[in-house]
Amino acid sequence: MKAIKIHSSTKRKIIKVQPKYRALKRGCTSVPEIRFSGNWLTAIGFKKNMHVVIYRKRGVLVIERV
Repeated sequence: MKAIKIHSSTKRKIIKVQPKYRALKRGCTSVPEIRFSGNWLTAIGFKKNMHVVIYRKRGVLVIERV
C-alpha cells in the first residue's frame, strides 16, 4: 500500500484508491478499495471496534461515528 501524504495545514490526507481482486466462479475481477489507519483516527474520535456509517452526500464520502 502506498504511503499516506499528510497536509498539516489543511488537515487532509491523500490516499490512493487501490484495486482489490476478487475470485469469481467465472474468473477474476477487480473493484476499487480504500483503506486507512493511524493514530490520527484516534485523535478525531474513532476507536478500535467502533461501528461507523459511510454514505455519499453531493459526491463526497462521509464517515460518521455511530
